[in-house]
Parts: sequence; C-alpha cells; structure tokens
Amino acid sequence: MRLTRRQPQWILSSSIFLASTVLAIASPDAAKAGKERVSRLPIGAQGAISATLGRDDRSYHAARSADGLRASNGRHDLRIEFFREGVTVALDEERAAWSLSALGYGSALAPVAPAAPRPAANRVEYRRGTLTEWYSNGPLGLEQGFTLKSRPVRRAHGPLTLSLSFSGSLDASLEAGDRSLVLSSRGRPVLGYRGLTATDAAGRDLPARLELAHGSVLLRIDDANARYPIVIDPFVQKATLKASDGTPDDGFGLPVAISGGTIVVGAKDAAVGGVEPFAGAAYVFVKPPGGWAGTVAEAAKLIPSDSFSNMMFGFTVSVSGDTAVVGTWLEDTAYVYVKPAAGWAGTLTESARLTPSTANASGDQVHSVAIDGDTVVYGETTAGSVQQGSAWIFLKPSGGWAGNIADSAHLTPSVGASEDEFGFSVAVSGNTAVVSAPFADPSSAYVFVEPPGGWAGTLQESAKLTASDDEPGDHLGYAVAISGDTVVAGAPGDDLPASIGPDQGSAYVFVKPAGGWTGPATESAKLTASDANSSDGFGQSIAIDGDTIVGGPVGVYVFVRPAGGWAGALNETELFKPMLAFGIGISAKTVVAGNNGNAVVLEDLCYGHSLCVDLDVTKSDSPDPVKAKSLLTYTIIVTNHGPSDATEVTMQDLLPKNVKLVNLEFDASQVVCSVNKAQDSIRCGPLPEPQRPLASGDSFRVTIRVKPQKPAKGRENVNTAHVTANEFDPIPANNVAAEATVVQ
Repeated sequence: MRLTRRQPQWILSSSIFLASTVLAIASPDAAKAGKERVSRLPIGAQGAISATLGRDDRSYHAARSADGLRASNGRHDLRIEFFREGVTVALDEERAAWSLSALGYGSALAPVAPAAPRPAANRVEYRRGTLTEWYSNGPLGLEQGFTLKSRPVRRAHGPLTLSLSFSGSLDASLEAGDRSLVLSSRGRPVLGYRGLTATDAAGRDLPARLELAHGSVLLRIDDANARYPIVIDPFVQKATLKASDGTPDDGFGLPVAISGGTIVVGAKDAAVGGVEPFAGAAYVFVKPPGGWAGTVAEAAKLIPSDSFSNMMFGFTVSVSGDTAVVGTWLEDTAYVYVKPAAGWAGTLTESARLTPSTANASGDQVHSVAIDGDTVVYGETTAGSVQQGSAWIFLKPSGGWAGNIADSAHLTPSVGASEDEFGFSVAVSGNTAVVSAPFADPSSAYVFVEPPGGWAGTLQESAKLTASDDEPGDHLGYAVAISGDTVVAGAPGDDLPASIGPDQGSAYVFVKPAGGWTGPATESAKLTASDANSSDGFGQSIAIDGDTIVGGPVGVYVFVRPAGGWAGALNETELFKPMLAFGIGISAKTVVAGNNGNAVVLEDLCYGHSLCVDLDVTKSDSPDPVKAKSLLTYTIIVTNHGPSDATEVTMQDLLPKNVKLVNLEFDASQVVCSVNKAQDSIRCGPLPEPQRPLASGDSFRVTIRVKPQKPAKGRENVNTAHVTANEFDPIPANNVAAEATVVQ
C-alpha cells in the first residue's frame, strides 16, 4: 500500500494482518500473481495484492446479516463479524473481539464513537469523521488499517496512541521487543499480529511498540520528528505442521530438523499400522509453492523396514539437502532416507542402514544423529562401559546411500568415564564434528576435525569445550549445534542469580580460534534469556545457521551475532512466546519449533530488525579454461530474495591481476557501474537521483569482459564479487561469489 500526501491534510495509515495460527501469510496462485510469491514482496505490496485478490474473489466479500456484516476467510478458517460495537473473529471454538475505543497522545485519549460498518466487496469501513478504520479480507488474512486525515488534538505529552479494547476466550501476551502480540488458548497460539514497524514518508524507522493495559491493546508511535504519512506494519509468517494420521500421544515434534525447504519431524511414540505401539515414525514436510502458511500436511512418512513395538523410531532426526537420517531409542542402527526421483511422497522405508562396527552386541541406545552433506555423525550414550558413550562417522559410499553401511571412523574422548553419556548430542558442519558429554565432570563438548587422511580409524578430539563458570549439574552439551567455525552448546541446568531460582539455563558459544580447534577451550560468549525463570531449562534445544542461534524450550529465543562478534554475556535479539520449542531448527530466515504433539514454522524472519533482505550474488565465467590473450567473460547476477526492498545496494568486483579489462555492460536504468583508476576493481551502485531500491524478487546483471595476459602457471585466476545493502541480511554467506578460471 503506497500512501500519498493530500494537501492540506495529513494521513496516518496503520495496517495489521490477522490470520489463524498467529499470523499466517501466504501467496496467491502463481497464475494470478504472475511473479514471485507474495511473501517475497514488500509489506505494503503484499497488502495491496491481498486486497486486490480478495476483491476479485467473492469468497472474501462481506455480506449483510441481521445485525451487521459477515465474512469468512477459508484460507485461514476465520469467521468474521462486523458490528457497530466492533469486530469479532472466530477460529474453531475460539473467539476474539475488539473495537477501536480511543485516540490521542500519551495518557490523554479521547473516546471514539461507534460507527456502522460499510461494505465494499472485501473491504469494510468504519467512518468516524476524519478517522476511518478499515478492514481488507484476502489470501493473507484479515488486514486492519486506520486512515487519519488530520492530526489529533494533543492534550498531553507522549506518543501517538490508538487504543483497541479486546475481549473473548483468548489470552493476550506480548513478546520481547513489545512489537508482537499473540492471542492464545491454553498456551497454544491462535491469533495475533507480530513485528510492528513504523516508517514515515522519508522512509525512516519510527519508534513503535505495543502495550497491554486493562483489557486494551495500545499502539504507540513516536511521531515527534516524523514526516507524515506514517505507515505501521507487522509481518511474520507462521505455519502449523500436522501429520495426517497423527494422534495427540505420538510425541510428534519433540525432534525437528530443517534444511532449506525441507523439514523432518519425529514422532517416536506413534503406532505403526495401529498394532505396534511406540514403534515410531518420522514425517517429511516440503515447503509449499506459496510458502509456509496455514496448516501443512506431510509430503512423506518415513518408517523402518524392521519396525517393532517400543522401537521409538523418530527419537532423533536430521536432514541435509535431499537426505534425512532418523535414529531410534532402542535399536543400535540409524536409518538413511534419500529423496526419490519423483520427490518426497507416500510411505517410505530406508535407503540405507548405519550400524557401527564397535557397537555392543546387546544393542545400544542411539541418542543423536546429525548429517551435513555426505557425512553422518551418530551417537550412542550406552556404548562402552556403563553409559560412557561413543560416536561414529559414516560417509556416503561412492555408490550412494544404499544397503548396510559400516562406520568410517570411531570417535572417543581422550578422557572418559562411566555415566558421562558421551554421544548424547552430536552435530556436524563440513569437516568438523561435535559430540557432547553433558553428564561428565565437568560437562563438556568435544570437537573432532577430519584428519588430512580423512575420517578413518579410532580418533580422539581435537579440542575439548567447557564453560568457564561450569558447576555440577549445568549439563553443558545437553544440545549442541555447529555452523562453520561456530559451536553452540546448551546448558539447561545452569543456575543464574539465586534470586530467580535454579535451572534457568544458558547456552555457550565457542568460536574457532585463529590457530584452529586444539586443546582445551572456553566460551567466547554466554547466552541467557532476558525473562529467565526457575526451571525454564533454556538450552535444552539449540540450533545455529550462520550468524543466528535459536534456542528453547519455553519459547523461541533468537540471538544474532553482534557486529563485534560473539563475546560477553548476551540476551536474545528476538523472542517468540508463548511457543514451546523442545525441538528446534533453523535454516536461513526460517525457524521450526516442535513440542509434544505440535510443530510450527516461522518464515521470513528479520531477527529483531524492522527490515531485512537476502542478497545473493552469483558469478560465472566463459570459457573455462581460456587461452591467454583471448576473451574471457564474467557474468554477475545480484538478486534480492526479500522480504524487504534493498536500498544502497553496492556490488564490488575485484578483478584478477593477470587480466586487462575490455568492456563492461550493465542496465543503466537499474544500476550505475564504474571502474577504478587502476582498472582492477569495478563498483556498481544505485542510480544517484532518484535512488531506486532493489525490490524484493528483483535482480540486476553485470557483464565484464577481460583478456588474461599470460598463462597462470600452477594456479587459477580468481575473480571475487561482494554485495552489500543498508538493510540487515541474515544470510551473509551468499553475499560473496568467487570464480576461478584456468588460463592456458
């Protein structure tokens, strides 16, 4: 929605998307949208598209009833009623009602009179003089907005305030940051809006927050230095994952894992065929074309070929790309599932079985599995002497994951003892594996780096990680995760200040030292919850992707790496409550959180920032190899995957020293490129006036032609491109691209 200034009046517009299962935003049919899915567009554009689609679809239109208007939203299972006194929204047996009750500044609020709702297709308006409250029903949900044609009379100091009176069967609670509100029933999120942001006509972010006060929700905006109009928008996506054949007692959601658009959820207590209690199952969910929104059923169900009662298959799960690994509680075997050529569908049995060659003949308990690429780590807490534990590395054979596969390497700690439960949690990233021993003294996590000769034989740790303030019962390593050079280990038994009580929990971040993983190491940073309470057990679940860490279980706590790096004591950047996360996973801007019987997906998160983008730069060369003095072409494409527009987008390309620039091509309507004096660096940036953002879903191309001057003996010419923008980018890994070319 684009706002314009209409002289001599000022316009204030506020919009809130309301949908089932907190805020479920989805895209329209691709044929109608014609381009990228709605959630890739700017927030205002999403509202405009949703309103347009709702206008053209009679199922979203409002109709007159005996005492007002009625509408429905089938996408989100909402039943909506508009009365003079306000609006009522129902989902199943739950109900929420609200009305705009007052407007003003600070505590001096003037009552707002009731008004009759006026329908216009999918739009309903309440007109009160200079103030219009409006609702737009569409695929994104029910959008609420306000248009204020002139400033309210200021009778007190304080922020501009709109007061909404709430009632119904749901409990309202604010999340950390005071920009998100959830309406819940018995701890289960049902309705709400999140991510409140406010910007003025100059595009500046304005301080904005939500408050709860005696049955009312207050929208407060500091407009002291704002240039009107002001736009206020919350945004997040949420989906609920459900097994089509699940029951409340399946244990669905206790383990979860995510990789890109694929999520695996374990249900260790599920009955198989209805006759094998606690046999267990796992479910694969694939991101729908319209994004994670609403209720999503599984694409495939995973079971073992040798399923039996009390096996508890699905006790632990992991996924990387097109490969999932599932472990059990009682069987000393892990099961590998490879995505079929036709995609994840139906009920599938394993592609391969992983059994360690040194497992106890009596059978051990697989407590944790992890996969990254072609490497699987597998931990058993009861292997060896009494609960000392063990772990193994399995590598994908040249013929692929098939049949029975033995381990390539056996991982053991240099010093171990009975009841350490080494192998309780495992993680892997590239050539580095992490195995925890949360019941050791002190509780520890062990880092194993692949030797130069590869994963083979019996290996001891490269580094041992402990907390600098470790105390008995902290259980560091109850959950571990790794991404690149960063390891995070949860310590749910950690006691923070005694006044709060025991077992609030924490997590410790370990960053790879300059000299590599070696010897003993303590944390770089300690993470704690800002709202820590006794027995919360924060750190019981933990996950990391790049610079973002998420942890549970009494909420989804998000920590973003500070500009100065992981250091000191840190609280969360963002918090989602009430939402239990005994299982948790993260992949880029998407988080999956699981509880016993429930799993939810949060998508397009900006992790505490009002705006965020996902810039992606790719580079290709042609031909490769190339002969010296011949033409070599580099093609660079910069794409903004959203969800926000990217401003001040700058691409810097560093040319190899062994080349001479021939020419440079770019679309002058999109970007301006220049070459430095030494002709070894190219910079592309926004048009000077007016500056155009790189809209969500848009891209630009730059073509660079060079001539290598001489053969590169024993090495390759490397060209590197890097892209930046003003907005926060939670996925910095794809901001850089390099291409190596052989020059003959």
